[in-house]
Amino acid sequence: MNKITSINGILLTPLDEWSGHVENEIAHVTEEERSTWNAKVDASALSAKADASSFNAHKEDAAAHITAKERETWNGKQDKLTDEAGNMTLDGDLSVASTINANGGINIPLAASPNTPASAVNRLCSLGMAAVTDAFSTQSFLSAFTLYGNSVAVEQTVPGWCWILRKTAAANGTIQVNLISPFLGVCNYSGWRGFVLPIALGNNGSRNARKLTFFVGTTDNLTKKTAEDLDMFTLSPAAGNTGTFVRFIDVTFYQINDSTTTPAGYPVRVRELLYNKSEAKWVVYETNSVIPSFNTAPSCNMFLSYQQSDTSSSIPAGLWIGSNGYDARRLLRIADLHAVTDSFNWMGVNSLYWDCEGYNSHSYVGAMHQMTAPGYNQQNGAYHAFTSLETRLIQSTSTYDFTPYE
Repeated sequence: MNKITSINGILLTPLDEWSGHVENEIAHVTEEERSTWNAKVDASALSAKADASSFNAHKEDAAAHITAKERETWNGKQDKLTDEAGNMTLDGDLSVASTINANGGINIPLAASPNTPASAVNRLCSLGMAAVTDAFSTQSFLSAFTLYGNSVAVEQTVPGWCWILRKTAAANGTIQVNLISPFLGVCNYSGWRGFVLPIALGNNGSRNARKLTFFVGTTDNLTKKTAEDLDMFTLSPAAGNTGTFVRFIDVTFYQINDSTTTPAGYPVRVRELLYNKSEAKWVVYETNSVIPSFNTAPSCNMFLSYQQSDTSSSIPAGLWIGSNGYDARRLLRIADLHAVTDSFNWMGVNSLYWDCEGYNSHSYVGAMHQMTAPGYNQQNGAYHAFTSLETRLIQSTSTYDFTPYE
């Protein structure tokens, strides 16, 4: 009898084979095995994990990690050494092992620093530099005078050192004060840089304007207009003079408080007369300043100073007055001027001219300090010191042509 192997085309498995497969424990998974295997890590996840010992070694590596304190310190530091303008600010001291080059200069705050050995050395150095500057500031003594008109007089309070210039009558008058500079070399390139002239403009309460005239540089061809109105140039170039080595300068101090200016105060007029070679004409540079009326006045004036940075005519110069008024601003710049070129036979300012309106007025004038550089081509430290400490009083400037009187 034949075996039945299919029913309706469907193959049938023999019973003994089916029973053998069901009882095969190797071929089948138990519930326990399934649970165990399902709890195991997938191979793809296992490949992304590190060995525990390697991880622990990395975690303990102090050089590879930062502490909370280090994070706080680093977050507190500035982002970069310089700001957008290229400036650097340090909270502490800076120490270097070699020379610091500061070609652009060093700005030192005016506030007094604590007394330390380092600051003491700096102050000694500054005092030493001041001593050198003073050594090269030669004394120009008051030597002689000339009176123009019958309304002026001179009282030699301390001969050679301090005179009183007096206006005794209403008529116009001029006093010429001559200076002698025995310690300033004759016929050499002296390296002249400026002067400091002790001058007290006048008696307190006087309302009469005063004018001081001088020239810097060399010229033999000039015109004097003495005992004239204050608007007249006391010194000016003679007709035909085309000298570029001279500047005629006058300073007029008005003693009446002008309430219309801002700030209200006492006007000062500075006129600088020089030759413009490119345009072949004489030109006046006029500067108007105001001395503030609060806490100061022209009667508080201590000195008049002209300073220039170097000997080239292309570099700046300036005119200052010193005040002893009750004011923190005591070094007052009243004009920007044009420097004069040094020449072989010029020995500095040799005369001053004093004019005054009205009468019963006076001014004190003292021996002048003429300042030279410790080296012919060296900068004038006084100019830069004056500039750094100054208060500018300049209100307006103007330029106009000048035709010689004669």
